[in-house]
Amino acid sequence: MSVISIISTSAQQATTNPCSQMRMALTFTFDTNQAPQETIIPIRYDYNQPNEVLVYASVLDIVSTVGGVITYEVARNIPRRTSPLTSVKVESQTGLYTQIIQTPTGISQWSIENATSITGVDNLGTVTVDTNVSTTGTPLNLEYSLDDVTYVNNNVITGVAPGDYTLYVKDDFGCTKTQFVTVLSEPTFGVLNNFSHVSLLNSIPFTKINNDPANFDNTPSYKVDAETLYSDLIYQYKANDVINFQFRSNYDVNKAYLLDCGVIQQELAVNQITDNLNQRDIRQMRPYYQQGILYLYNDGTGNVYENDGTTVIGQNEFDGGLLNTQQIGDVIELENIGLVQIIAITEISAGIFALKTSYNQSIPDPYVKVTTFLNSMTNFNVFEFSYTISALDTTDKRYQIVLVLNSDEDFDPANPLVNATHISEVFTPFQNRKLHKFVWKNSENNQFNWDTGIECLTYLPKLFEPTFQPEDENEIYTTDTSQFMLESDIKETYTFNFDVLSLIQFRHLNFITSNDYLQIDGVFYVKEETPEGEALIGSNGYDVKAKLSVSSNYNSNERYL
Repeated sequence: MSVISIISTSAQQATTNPCSQMRMALTFTFDTNQAPQETIIPIRYDYNQPNEVLVYASVLDIVSTVGGVITYEVARNIPRRTSPLTSVKVESQTGLYTQIIQTPTGISQWSIENATSITGVDNLGTVTVDTNVSTTGTPLNLEYSLDDVTYVNNNVITGVAPGDYTLYVKDDFGCTKTQFVTVLSEPTFGVLNNFSHVSLLNSIPFTKINNDPANFDNTPSYKVDAETLYSDLIYQYKANDVINFQFRSNYDVNKAYLLDCGVIQQELAVNQITDNLNQRDIRQMRPYYQQGILYLYNDGTGNVYENDGTTVIGQNEFDGGLLNTQQIGDVIELENIGLVQIIAITEISAGIFALKTSYNQSIPDPYVKVTTFLNSMTNFNVFEFSYTISALDTTDKRYQIVLVLNSDEDFDPANPLVNATHISEVFTPFQNRKLHKFVWKNSENNQFNWDTGIECLTYLPKLFEPTFQPEDENEIYTTDTSQFMLESDIKETYTFNFDVLSLIQFRHLNFITSNDYLQIDGVFYVKEETPEGEALIGSNGYDVKAKLSVSSNYNSNERYL
């Protein structure tokens, strides 16, 4: 029997930061009949990287001593990484006695790759979630939810009502990650009219008013029945601030107007920045069915059609290749079947690449007519506009922006507010309040909510400066391996306490803090937990707290994403 013998290892949920850490439980024995008992016993966890993680077993970890054989049970938090945990090494302080277990089971890292939504003809959405899970470590069982209450094991969520959602994905080791997804109120494809969408991710939220009077009475902040009305719960900006906005529409008329107390002050220039409508490719492809999955490929035969889907304009010239616009996560339309999603692109034989689809039935015909939307999920155009706060603007202004998204025949240029479709929350120049400055955007332009990654800006009132909360029980910061310390990232968590917010500001904060690019008062942050709010009794205000984290290098004061 060896002096040191490892009995077992197992990966468990970490006591803190379960998305970045796991708790490794290790049981081993030390035979004092062969060597003197040691006070401290080093344990090294190796990830096949230059830096190992070092923890120690002590007399506090002893669970039994029988016949001179001491049994230790050691449980410590160590990092979850994309690279596998390759070995666990228990050694004496003298280095004379060791035992190593190769490829112990750890817990893998994972991420949300993409979340897409398709709205069907029933005006209900289907949300499909793609995740990237490391194949090493303990198999993960991921669950999915759009309300953080009801979770399902299926990565396809059906029957979703239109709206902006926070998608929650969690594993069985305490890690939950989020991403935005929007379910449009109109069918995603094949409908080229009666569609518009203004996301809550804009600098200032908008409300759809359906041609009701365009004034602040029709904004969520004022639609309340409360004893105490916090009428100053409005958005505020400094002189020369540029406020950016974006919306989607396939209407003929797309206009924006600046109001002050319900009266038009000026029309704002709206720029169309995409040209997406009716761009599609229709061609015959070969179906290939295997193990419950339908694949589609080209073999240099079949017809290519006009946009009408009936007029043949040529022959399919692709032999083994695919359109470069057919991407994983995109949606295509199969004749007589409907919309399906491309879930992978795979090589089914030498030089023959195929679309792996979400359709799970075979097609007996030799060809299937496939419609590829060349700008996937964009049967609309994207529009942007901005407003710059003037140094001459006074604090008594009560600005709002009205959107008129309508058809030519329904638009009255002499009285545009009659056709108003969306109205923003009230905003005004600064009123000398203490405010947090928020700047955010989707920097990679890879979410369905955004099209061009515009940078948005707003301010929210602060009660006092954020409170710093140091991490507890984090062994990776207390290791005595100097090289590891120099290269470690330190995560600091802050709690932001906001002055009274309206309900729409509270909701807006939740969306803002989930963006991949988020600056608060000039510092990059990442949302640690969903902001919490408590309604003030008899009023329309909420006390809100948000827990956010910032990372920095152990050997530097620099903060970064």
